[in-house]
Amino acid sequence: MRGVLALAPWLPAAEPAVHLRGRRLVVMHGDADRITGADDSVNFVLRARTAGAHAGMIMITGAEHAMLRRLPTWHRLATEIVADLLRDHPAKDGTVAEATAPGAPAFLRV
Repeated sequence: MRGVLALAPWLPAAEPAVHLRGRRLVVMHGDADRITGADDSVNFVLRARTAGAHAGMIMITGAEHAMLRRLPTWHRLATEIVADLLRDHPAKDGTVAEATAPGAPAFLRV
């Protein structure tokens, strides 16, 4: 496994992150999601970073769980992120690099 892109995932507080050490993780979540909590995703990304993962999160303003609102944004970002995660070496710029950089904020808002 090179990395993980998680789309509006269910990540309860007890979800372990230690297995992601050394891996790349990007979570995309809408801030209007009422099915799975965006705050839980933020907390998971922070736990994954603590465990040694190269983790980041993209918060999509106004997006809900079904990913239909702001659909072009979901598609564009998911395509960019998956292409980056499949590379042998992470890109030095772009969304993944910005979201997972050391000292990056808990999430990037788009």
